[in-house]
Amino acid sequence: AIVGVVILYTLFEANLMVTGVCLGLVTVWALIVWALWGSCGKVVATAILIAGLLLQVLLESRCGEGGYSECWKDCPLPAPYFNHNALFHVSYAVGITILGFLLVSDPEVVGDGQQ
Repeated sequence: AIVGVVILYTLFEANLMVTGVCLGLVTVWALIVWALWGSCGKVVATAILIAGLLLQVLLESRCGEGGYSECWKDCPLPAPYFNHNALFHVSYAVGITILGFLLVSDPEVVGDGQQ
């Protein structure tokens, strides 16, 4: 229900901060659920997703808009060619690829009395 509200909100008010917070909360929730189920691979894949999101936020001031004035000299990445946003997308792609593989190879769906 909350995700639906966020989607409707962003239709009328483009606010990526709200979308990012919602994405982060849903991803942390998934990590907790898979940790409780003992799905170690899915926890690692989800942790990669969260790490990419956190790195994007933490490096924004040095590698994003704030880095323009200093020509990205404080950015630990080779900005502007590969900045915090590129790092986020690469780590997210790696995490989602691992997670997708694990969801297909080891599904945890219960149906027709089987697990």
